[in-house]
Amino acid sequence: MPIGSYIADFAIHAAKLVIEVDGPMHTDETRRERDKVRDDWFLRAGYRVIRFRMEEVMNAWSDCVERILKEAGASS
Repeated sequence: MPIGSYIADFAIHAAKLVIEVDGPMHTDETRRERDKVRDDWFLRAGYRVIRFRMEEVMNAWSDCVERILKEAGASS
């Protein structure tokens, strides 16, 4: 989902919520630093960012959905 000059994995614009799913490459220090820069940009643009590890999405999908719904509702 394009937001500014970045691509978010998913976004709920009405809730100003960015949802990121991080695979194994996100454990690399350089990648984590780039993710922090992106997250900071999203925050300055008025978005909240939530991140899930790929394992969470694969093994606990309902927990992820519950958190997304909770976070999306927090802006209402």
